[in-house]
Amino acid sequence: MLKDRSIKYPKLLLVEDDILISKSMNVIFESANYVVKVVKSAEEARELLRPFGPSAIILDLVLPQKDGLTFLKELRESKEWKHIPVIITSNMAEEENIDKAYLLSAAEYIVKSDLSLSDLVSKVTKHINLSTYAQSTLV
Repeated sequence: MLKDRSIKYPKLLLVEDDILISKSMNVIFESANYVVKVVKSAEEARELLRPFGPSAIILDLVLPQKDGLTFLKELRESKEWKHIPVIITSNMAEEENIDKAYLLSAAEYIVKSDLSLSDLVSKVTKHINLSTYAQSTLV
């Protein structure tokens, strides 16, 4: 779909190594007028941060090489990226992982078996709006 260049569309960085899940999320977010970049690892995500400048990140926890919590910790330690809302989507429903994610300031933690794609779009949009508002009040 061609996007009107005069409109600022939200940018979503989707870090998910499951092809079926990433394709489904990509389709639903693009239909909601998001610009989406899909990567399969934290390393690929890090490489895209500066050139893409995501409005939000959807992050799986189980990834090749580096897990999602380690990547989230790195984001939160960076002045440049700590403000980006990160929504965790994972098959891991253990309280320990959920607690760690929230301690690292994850915006949401969603267990994939409970995932509704339309709800996910709403949650991501909400967190982008909250982040944008918070950033504008800091100026």
